[in-house]
Amino acid sequence: MDITEFINSKDIREYHREINYEYSPLQAAWLIYQSAEKTITEKNRAWKELIDTMPDCLMQDKGRIGEVMHLHDFLEKYMEVQNKYLERFGHKDGSSIYQLKFYCRGDHDWCEGDAYYSDLVKCWDEIERERDLDIIRVRITKYMIDEDRRSTVVEYTPEGEPLEIYECGLEKDELSELDDGFMDMWLEFPFPFKIGDIVAHVDHRYPRQRGIGDPFVLKSLPDGYGIKDPVKTLEASDMIVTGHFLDDQGYLYSEHTMDNYMDLVLYDKPLEGKERALKIISRYVKGQIELEHFLNEYRKILLEEMTEDVWMVGFYPINEMLDEAEGKEIAGAKEEE
Repeated sequence: MDITEFINSKDIREYHREINYEYSPLQAAWLIYQSAEKTITEKNRAWKELIDTMPDCLMQDKGRIGEVMHLHDFLEKYMEVQNKYLERFGHKDGSSIYQLKFYCRGDHDWCEGDAYYSDLVKCWDEIERERDLDIIRVRITKYMIDEDRRSTVVEYTPEGEPLEIYECGLEKDELSELDDGFMDMWLEFPFPFKIGDIVAHVDHRYPRQRGIGDPFVLKSLPDGYGIKDPVKTLEASDMIVTGHFLDDQGYLYSEHTMDNYMDLVLYDKPLEGKERALKIISRYVKGQIELEHFLNEYRKILLEEMTEDVWMVGFYPINEMLDEAEGKEIAGAKEEE
């Protein structure tokens, strides 16, 4: 079994293949769980092979799943409950209705079906009528009538293969409690990127989230990374990095990202507009240029972008400021030589 197929980041996937990295049972189980594009069938097949071929071990204990379970028992339980939920989801019981949404390539939000449906078959009949569209994902929600705010959501491939299932409600359900077992895990993997690299997160959300996939300069690795015995309270939500970002006005700020560091890729698109400043930030963070050179270059880029803003040009002597910035840039470069 090739566990790297379950890694969302193409760069991290290729790096792990290059170094022939061998995963622990916990690492393998978590990577299978968090895969954004593998189907539930593919994940279950991989977990079953893991149980057959990898040694058992205890789960990480953060106190959220009650008793500390052995990994093999936990995976068997997770698959059993998940399949039970899928079977119940398709059962026509007369006390629920279905809502259909589908996502087309290039769209910015879900499209809704024409009606609410009495069973799952009618949802897929509607999808068949929309086959001329380039549908890349289907979401069907089952609402339980007379049950306070409880619903079950399944996302599918266009061919009808379930990708994920989860329940929404006021109280935590059995599957969500088992999900906590994966969320309790804090795991360290080999990381191909260095501080100062320009990176971005793989955007595998539907609809696409604003900011996810935008470039930033890597500032620091996750808390506990590289430490022999990291703090036992760390969990999957702590597997995040800190980055240097630019806002819409070109202001520089630093903050934690919201997505897992295993979803990072090197940013390989052209940097345009204010984003050009990320190259200068990257060089400074890597120690390749002095502070003065960084500040002058950064200021020059912002001024150049201001010339594109008609309102700003009317109030500021932009060209004079650019000439001044150009002179300081040349002087700074000569000093570094």
